[in-house]
Amino acid sequence: MSDRRLSLLRSPLLVALSAVLWVGQATAQLAREDIAGQVRARISSSRLAGATTTCQIVDVNSGQVLVSIDPEQAMIPASNLKLITSGTALLTLGPDFNFETHMVHSGDRLVIVGSGDPALGDPELLTSMQMSIEAFIDLWVDDVVASGITEFSELIVDDRVFDRQFIHPTWEAEDLLYPYGAQVSGFNYFGNCLWFYAWPARQAGQAPTFRIEPDVSSFLQFSNNASTSGNPKATNQIYVVRPLTSNEFSMRGTIRRPQAVPMKITVNDPPSLYGKLFAERLHQRGIKIGASRVARQDDPMPFPGDVFGRPIRTPISTIITRCNEDSDNLYAESLLKRVGHDVTDQPGSWTNGAAVVRLILSKHLGPNAATQVRMTDGSGLSRENRVTAGVIASWLTLLGKTPQTSDMFINSLAQAGESGTLRKRFGDKSLDGEVRAKSGYISGVSCLSGYVISPAGRTIAFSILVNDLKQGEVSIAKKMHEDIVAAIDKYLVATDPRVVEGEDEGTAVPQLGG
Repeated sequence: MSDRRLSLLRSPLLVALSAVLWVGQATAQLAREDIAGQVRARISSSRLAGATTTCQIVDVNSGQVLVSIDPEQAMIPASNLKLITSGTALLTLGPDFNFETHMVHSGDRLVIVGSGDPALGDPELLTSMQMSIEAFIDLWVDDVVASGITEFSELIVDDRVFDRQFIHPTWEAEDLLYPYGAQVSGFNYFGNCLWFYAWPARQAGQAPTFRIEPDVSSFLQFSNNASTSGNPKATNQIYVVRPLTSNEFSMRGTIRRPQAVPMKITVNDPPSLYGKLFAERLHQRGIKIGASRVARQDDPMPFPGDVFGRPIRTPISTIITRCNEDSDNLYAESLLKRVGHDVTDQPGSWTNGAAVVRLILSKHLGPNAATQVRMTDGSGLSRENRVTAGVIASWLTLLGKTPQTSDMFINSLAQAGESGTLRKRFGDKSLDGEVRAKSGYISGVSCLSGYVISPAGRTIAFSILVNDLKQGEVSIAKKMHEDIVAAIDKYLVATDPRVVEGEDEGTAVPQLGG
């Protein structure tokens, strides 16, 4: 060995580096064994003996599987399925994609061309924009008035970007009147819901007054069968219902005080209902509309004519954030149908959307992964969906390290203790890293999948799926989720590299662990 090489080996810095490397490898191995043991211990001590729990934890940077517990067990994912849906949409449509809804002047007809945008008139987004739904409607009404055209033979809502199967056949009837069970259309508006506000009458026994948002009262079939309570201690017991196949709304129950929180109820056939709304608003501004209808199958596609007025565009980043952070089902279903439309050039449906998901999973994760996913809908509302913890963890790993998608996708997820469906979770945990994840719940099911990101930028993907929960066990499952995530956070702290000052002339020496 040359004198030069001997002198290099005697260098205090290189000796320190070799020691740190050896100690670091040993520390990492012990930490990997420890995290696996901790996760199993938390599952076994959770008092969920009758439940089925599967888990996969993967180091995104290296691809190494850290924990694997029944990773190929088919599980009901609930809203964790949105991770598959939104990721597929991002990979298929691209990070620069925009939903666009616009108007066309076709002969003597006014056509509103839907794109399946779930954000159109979304009350949550309008609130953030400090805009009312009536002001939003006026954007297009103003454009029509400004065009100078004063009469149209028809107002047509072209919703044919999607099929007209508004309700998935496996959804439970009890969900269909609530916003999370809203119908899915090629033209969505105001979350495909109506909001009802009510105030008590001056005298007991009289019907309350009410307001509907958006205001469709002039043409809505509505019966006010509610009454004002005379009991000063009574609480409001007021509600709105409709048959599942019509827009015949009825207000029932009793009211004592103004209903501060709106009663939100879904509408049937959103394109037809909201087409009438636009036609009425145009009529109020002096624009004559002969009739309002939805596009027929024998209508030209697309309608010939000139696009006019302001197109309304929603970037995919907004769509996947509402889908994942806020777990909005309409957004997930619209994404699934939209990828089905864009890939097949046919009206988007649950069938062709699911086929695209299988295609993308097979392409990126392999055919075996595709066979482990049964995609019934896009949101996870259906109890017939199935997916494995192994596929979700691999999927998150793929999206987390793909430069074109990683930032947008990770930022679309709720942040523990800060935002969305995780705003009120992890309150008792002291975490060094950042947790971005998607929760999921339907009866008997509680899931959590996402990322733990260390201060140094290292990322762990995890999926924890729990099925067969008994009544009252969801809170226990959630605590187990959070305990496992806290263990992952500690693992990252133990194995994160950091820099300390060496003893020889202040040299900087990398070191693992805290």
